[in-house]
Amino acid sequence: MLYTDRLNLTGPLLEGFTFPEGTALFVIGDVHGQAQALRDLLDGLGRISTPGHKRVLVFLGDLIDRGPDSYGSLEAAWCEAASRGRMDEVHFLPGNHELLLAGAMDEAARGAEALGNKSQAACWAMNGGHAFMSEVSERFDLKPQACPVGTMTQFADSLRRIMPEGFLEAVRSWPSHYRVGDVLCVHAGIAPKKPLCDTLNLSQQSHWPTTLRDRERSDRHWAWIREKFLAWQGGWPTSGKKDAETGLLVVHGHSVAPGASLRKLTDGPSLEKVLCRAATNGRICLDAGSSRNVGVAAMVMTAEAHRLAFAPCVA
Repeated sequence: MLYTDRLNLTGPLLEGFTFPEGTALFVIGDVHGQAQALRDLLDGLGRISTPGHKRVLVFLGDLIDRGPDSYGSLEAAWCEAASRGRMDEVHFLPGNHELLLAGAMDEAARGAEALGNKSQAACWAMNGGHAFMSEVSERFDLKPQACPVGTMTQFADSLRRIMPEGFLEAVRSWPSHYRVGDVLCVHAGIAPKKPLCDTLNLSQQSHWPTTLRDRERSDRHWAWIREKFLAWQGGWPTSGKKDAETGLLVVHGHSVAPGASLRKLTDGPSLEKVLCRAATNGRICLDAGSSRNVGVAAMVMTAEAHRLAFAPCVA
């Protein structure tokens, strides 16, 4: 486990940044099937002392896909996080990978006509879902099917048998964001130069463009937004209005922090340099390259101090 020293928050509109006393917020970024790194991180967070604080944990999404143990990641997050991290509350936000999986499972339930080349199932498989499918197939010693439709249907039936109870149903109830004081947690980000509600009120279902209106929204969806959000330098007004004097610190994942897969994260300063390069833009990125076998990152925040934590992937 690596930890940074206390972070100094600087950036546009953050001069009046506030965070409630008595709350310790723990935010975990993208996991992507790195179950052992997640368990190591949770154990490390559990060792952080926060006397007198309510301990609140938020997962930013993308627990699954690409890595070696998506099921173990779900199990650790869903069943073990509260005890390992000594948390009073655990909250989940959906990433684009959870949304694609949920959509794929819905399509599989509707039958072959819903599982075409432009389906969520096809998109999910191409974006890392194949690793999860292979994991489940190996677990159940499933024989390869002759067509993608058969493969997805077989996977869906098997997955329902092993998923933590209530998980798939719960994904559909997870919110777009979680806010504490002036900290806004969201999977991918928010659209600049627009009211917060313009992004955060978008439904889960609208992440997948089936109409022209959906396509117009998809590039600013909280589960997918990338370039416009990452490039913005003007801060994130708390009111959503351009003339606001105070802003939010946006804590997000989805886009691997620049340098995370190139720089060796071996100490606190290197961790801070990689994950906090964006802090001057009013945001902190907690995607530390789990999809590239680097590690899983977290932020720890109280009214008194802020720091980062990191657990490397097991080789």
